[in-house]
Parts: sequence; structure tokens; C-alpha cells
Amino acid sequence: MKELFRKLFHMLVGLLLIAGYFLAQQWISLTAIYYLLFVGMTSSLVIDAVLAHLNWSAPGYKQLQRQHERNGIHSNSYFLLGTLLSFIMFEQHIALAAILMLIFGDALAALVGKRWGTPFLGQKSIEGSLTMFVVSLIVGLFVVESLPVVFIMAITAMIAERFSGSLDDNVMIPLFAGLTGSLL
Repeated sequence: MKELFRKLFHMLVGLLLIAGYFLAQQWISLTAIYYLLFVGMTSSLVIDAVLAHLNWSAPGYKQLQRQHERNGIHSNSYFLLGTLLSFIMFEQHIALAAILMLIFGDALAALVGKRWGTPFLGQKSIEGSLTMFVVSLIVGLFVVESLPVVFIMAITAMIAERFSGSLDDNVMIPLFAGLTGSLL
């Protein structure tokens, strides 16, 4: 239940970021949006550091954290970093596709993998990895019209999620998927 709550929260935050990105474009420049994302990411990092230093957790915040995040950086900070870097480094449609792959592909892969998956090569499952690929392919096609480009981006997102290891997949998925999409 905790993982479901975490992933639903990540999807909500991701959708709000994308909606805010589009709405803000009507009133302010992209540079201002990047600064806002940077301030949000920096604030999140400061909050993580203060909470870890004080060994305290805000009510409800602890439910969103995994054990290894309780004394360090929360995945939301990495999520904001991956989003910011994607918007800065890639064309808008590629960045959006990569971020949507992270938002929906990663969340649903974790839920499917934990519920129905059989661990394969560590904690990841084949079922979760296939879910990552299929969901990434579907959401990518909403913003990138080229099936071959989205197909390869989805494979890259699946591989990045599968082999992210000690590097946070909230950064690795959008960066590798976006880089692949940009090179094609």
C-alpha cells in the first residue's frame, strides 16, 4: 500500500509539473520556468538535508520515503533534477516524452513488478520491465509522432530503469530516453 501511495504521489507531482510548465509558458518565459524548477529542486534538497540532520520527518512525508531516503536525498529531489535537465537539454517534445516515460512507466513498472513480478537479476522483474516498455511506448506516442523514435526511447527508458543501480532512476530514465530521442 505504501508503494502505491508513493507512486500515485509521483504521478500527481509529475502531472502538476507538466501542467504548470504549459500554463506558465503563457505568462512567463521558459528561462523563468527553468529557474522555478531549479528553486523547487534546491528547496527539496535543503528540506531533505534539514530533515535528515534533525532526524525528523514531516507528517505524511515519511510515508513517501523509502528507508534509504530517510537520511539522505528523497526521490522527489531527483525527479525534479531529471525534469529540469530534460527541459534544458532536449527539444520540448522529446523532453516531455522522456518525462512522461518516467512519470507513468516507472510508477506502473514498480507496481506491476511488486504485485505480479518475479525478481530477475536483483529486485527488478521481467513483468515490471515489460510494463515500463509498454507504458513508455504509449505515453511517448502522445507527444512524439515517430513510432521508431518512441520505440527506441521506450527501450532505452526500460534499460535505464532496469540497470539504474545506485544512480537514481528519476534522473537516469529521462536523461537516457531524452538523449536517445534527440540523437535519432
